Amino acid sequence: MLFGLLLATASLSAVAQQCPENFDAVSPPLLPAGWTSALADGGSGWTTTNASADTAPNAAFAANVAAFGLSELTGPTFTPTAGTMIMAFRNNYATEASYDGGVLEIRIGAGAFTDFVTAGGSFITGGYNSTISTSFNNPLGGRQAWSGNSNGFIDTALQLPPAALGQPTTLKWRLGTDTSVGSTGWYIDSIRCGYTPPVADWVAVADYPIPILDQATAVQNGALYSFTGVTAGVLTPNTYKFDGTAWTAIAPHPAMVEGPVAVSDGTYIYILGGTDNNGNPVNTMYRYSPATNSYQAMAPFTTAVWATAAAVVNGKIVKVAGYNSGGATAATEIYNIALGTWSAGADLPFALGFHSAFAHNGFVYVVGGVDAASNTSTKTWRYDPVLNVWDDAVVTDLPVSRWGAATIETPTGVLLAGGYVGGTSSSNLSATAIAWDGPTNTWQTFPAMLAARARMTGGMLQGTPTVIGGRDSAGGFNGTQLVQVYGGSGDTIFADGFEN
Repeated sequence: MLFGLLLATASLSAVAQQCPENFDAVSPPLLPAGWTSALADGGSGWTTTNASADTAPNAAFAANVAAFGLSELTGPTFTPTAGTMIMAFRNNYATEASYDGGVLEIRIGAGAFTDFVTAGGSFITGGYNSTISTSFNNPLGGRQAWSGNSNGFIDTALQLPPAALGQPTTLKWRLGTDTSVGSTGWYIDSIRCGYTPPVADWVAVADYPIPILDQATAVQNGALYSFTGVTAGVLTPNTYKFDGTAWTAIAPHPAMVEGPVAVSDGTYIYILGGTDNNGNPVNTMYRYSPATNSYQAMAPFTTAVWATAAAVVNGKIVKVAGYNSGGATAATEIYNIALGTWSAGADLPFALGFHSAFAHNGFVYVVGGVDAASNTSTKTWRYDPVLNVWDDAVVTDLPVSRWGAATIETPTGVLLAGGYVGGTSSSNLSATAIAWDGPTNTWQTFPAMLAARARMTGGMLQGTPTVIGGRDSAGGFNGTQLVQVYGGSGDTIFADGFEN
């Protein structure tokens, strides 16, 4: 299995119903036998409802109340077998982004309930997308969670912890709310054991509104945002939002830049660096609010760069290397989101540009790129933000060099799609894709895209790898409009309905 990203059009395997939920077999608000609801403080508790469901008539639901509290839904105990260690459910949440949200916990045998990921489980798709704020007394403050708006039911597939095999196992869905501002709440439906990941292919979906390359992209709350970049050889401030079906123009970026990078903290999107119309690297950072469709200029960083890379980890933005006016740099700079301040981190061991960066398990990884002498790189580095050190020995290097690829964080690592592969700093435009799986520390071949592209961006949109635009084999800086999606837009891994 390619790190759990084989999604899309095939249905679940036919297996015995070892963990059915039976939500459709009762009359709302009753829960089926074996399911229990509990609440603490101002929590609303869980019921069945026919207001919204993945498969009619019912789903389980907890309201996002504007009060401090917990709502807990505990399922029946079951015993996973080798064929039922992968589960899936349909997940629909609309909560106050970053302040209210839900988590999944697991109890194995006679042990205590603990977070699903902490217990050794992993999300194949549709995993946690935010971190709950420690302000305003949410009982889940500081934890990774589902928060914000999923924009309807999405697919959540998960690998149970190895320790659960053959042991009595119980799952619990917990919705935590803070002292103010409510929203709709959380729906759970179509729970099933025994998922076999199918093989899927890349498909084309709605074209980007303009030809584009060297833009910045980030995913937040079920939407993908693409900022500025180059179109038809000139810089553009145009910025768009994609919901998986259609592109919508949003407020233009305050400055036209080429080669910036964008990251999300779950509430805001930060757009860093780039080059201006005169080819000069900039040290600006803008914060975009999807809620208000507006930008705010934030504290600038020290080393002006473009073709840089960044990732968010532990409440901080770690920006690594990139090109300045003198060539590639090795500078690492760290932005404390809560304090609004920059500080210097340990330099990357050598200067790079057009590399990839991603966060995984509290570390920041840097992959590939082009060095100061225009040599392409196979190196993979890991940064420890606590110790402020870079390490190479613990990470498997790329099998061949790759730069200018779309970087897509996955639940267990990263997917690199396209770019220039195994060649010089200006050759071997590729449609190939490769995935790093963190638990096994291995690079695995992924199905090739429809068309070769480089200097483009992408993201994991609603559990689906999505790649936007980029430079094609015609060369130049015109950009392209092709949007390539792995598995297709609107396809589902839940085609058989999951219901009893």
